[in-house]
Amino acid sequence: MMMGKYHWLKLGVLGVLAASTGCGGATGEAIRPEDQTANNALNADDGECSGTAAHARPLIVDWDPDARVDLEASMKDGIVVVKYDCDEMTILPGCKVTNAAYTYAGVSRKEQVVQMKSMDDLHANVPVSSGKLGAELKSGRAIDVALVMVGKRSTTVADLAEDQLEGNCDGATHFVRSASVGAFSMATGSVGKAAAVAEMFGIGAAAKSESERKALNKDGSLDSCRASDPNEENPPSECQAPVRLRLVPITKVVKATIAKGEGKDAKEKDVASEENPCPEGYVFVDEICTADDDKPFLCDPKNEAQCKEQCDKGNADSCLNYGNLVRAKNQSKGYLKAYGAAMPSFLKACEGDSAEGCAALSMATDPDYESPKVAQLAKSSFGYAVKACDLGSAVGCERAGDMLMDADYKLEAANPTTAYKYYLKGCNLGRGISCWSAAQHLFKGQGVEKNGIAGAKLLVKACSGGSVDECNDAATVFEEGKHGVPQRLDLAFKLNSIACKMDKGYCIYAANTASKMGKDDVAAGLYKVACDESKDSEGCLKLGNALSEGKGVSQDEAKAKEYWTRACKDYEEEACKKVGMKMPE
Repeated sequence: MMMGKYHWLKLGVLGVLAASTGCGGATGEAIRPEDQTANNALNADDGECSGTAAHARPLIVDWDPDARVDLEASMKDGIVVVKYDCDEMTILPGCKVTNAAYTYAGVSRKEQVVQMKSMDDLHANVPVSSGKLGAELKSGRAIDVALVMVGKRSTTVADLAEDQLEGNCDGATHFVRSASVGAFSMATGSVGKAAAVAEMFGIGAAAKSESERKALNKDGSLDSCRASDPNEENPPSECQAPVRLRLVPITKVVKATIAKGEGKDAKEKDVASEENPCPEGYVFVDEICTADDDKPFLCDPKNEAQCKEQCDKGNADSCLNYGNLVRAKNQSKGYLKAYGAAMPSFLKACEGDSAEGCAALSMATDPDYESPKVAQLAKSSFGYAVKACDLGSAVGCERAGDMLMDADYKLEAANPTTAYKYYLKGCNLGRGISCWSAAQHLFKGQGVEKNGIAGAKLLVKACSGGSVDECNDAATVFEEGKHGVPQRLDLAFKLNSIACKMDKGYCIYAANTASKMGKDDVAAGLYKVACDESKDSEGCLKLGNALSEGKGVSQDEAKAKEYWTRACKDYEEEACKKVGMKMPE
């Protein structure tokens, strides 16, 4: 049946039971017995999980086609917000986040077959349908899933706070940071005997005997996926099914990212460690959550001994985490020595196809500009960055672009057109800093045709991801009508207000824009925030002016002098003249 936008609720053995009611965004209630859950329907000892992973990566290969189409439609509308725990996923279509979207970026194709052998595995990986799939495990079978992933749909929004949500958001816990897309085939199998990918996609709709596999769900074409190109702007038409989601918890307070600081050299360089995406008591092994820790698993990024052990056993992302711990321990020795100490671990991570491990390795092998072998060493370091980017690391894409634009590396491949492509891919993979870098190319016509409007859109995209500098940069473009972009004070104020909310040091810009718009009361309030909360001398000066003139606030000469005095003590010459004080030495 067609469902439109709706909640996917706890299914148990009953299937999807909630659908939207149509107008006004109202949503139907789940029709199910109150005490019936997937667990108790199949006996309480059939596995359970408690606690929810902060950064979860659930498979969605069990969702029916209508649900999958609905998810894709929701991702086109904006950020997808969900209520999630280890035995329930509820998408909240009435909960919105403005000025944010998903974009696609291709990655190196990855094929694998994962096997779920217990109710524990089902609860931790496919919480929505664990109940109905559990019946297959009851018969002594396993659940095999062939996964082919060719790209990601990502948003620059790295963190989301409760006060950024709009609409009906009751119970919201996580948002979808990205979705891996491609194709999949799910079928019953024999425990310990997982099939090859091609075999899984060739399984018919029904088995001829009890000993044969039975198809459970499938979406996409293996041939179409194998013809994919990671450099294409869109996935193949038959290889774009959402396969796995990356969920990030919604926080209480908005976080700001100081994206570029005073220029390229101030960009965030360190690669983040990989968090265990599984519920409490489970480990991440071969792309699934399981209670079986016999195989190498993703370590706790704070547990050095465990990370070393799992790295030595062959888990690539554990090598990344161990390398980060080693780097942190050696931080006092300086950037180069810290990364040098971690380089062997990052090398193992990259050899194991850890995307972020390759990005970290590129940083660890960054050559000295003064070295006579700088071109040779840079070529190797650049190669690691490209591999990282191809595997899906936005940091790797950003670094590849940076290296191409830096003449000191003496790279033969250096040219602004290629650099722009890497920056844009990093942006599409969700890195706000890369959006800023790509925007600069568009503003200058550097390696790409000049397009100020497209550049401004990239800055807004970076802003939506929490990059406070980019909010201010985008606001300046609209406020001044730069790069051929029409002047829009309303948009400038909105962007500066976002920056102000994330970092009070940017409230002065919002205040100045409000003043230009004739919003004197708003401006006065923001000048007060700038002065009192961020100790901004310009804010104190201009609040004093507003108090003296009664502009947007009740006239009060005494308070005006108080604020002018504060501004003067912070070297505002104009304020000193107003109160007859000398500038402090």
